[in-house]
Amino acid sequence: MADKTFLIDYEWLGKTLSCHLHAGEWDQAEEQLDALRATGRIVGELVMEGEAAPMMTDRIGTC
Repeated sequence: MADKTFLIDYEWLGKTLSCHLHAGEWDQAEEQLDALRATGRIVGELVMEGEAAPMMTDRIGTC
C-alpha cells in the first residue's frame, strides 16, 4: 500500500511547477515517474476530492 507522498517538480513556460504521487518508497516513485513519462495522459478534470464512502452510504442500491 502506498504510504508516502512524493513531490515532483517540472518546468513549464519558464515556471517551476509541482505535483505529487503516492508510493511506498523512493524507488517506486521513480518507477511511477518513468511510467508517467511513457504512458501519461490527461483523462479529466478533478472537481472534488474527499472520502466517497460517507457521501454514498445513503445511496447504495438506489442507482
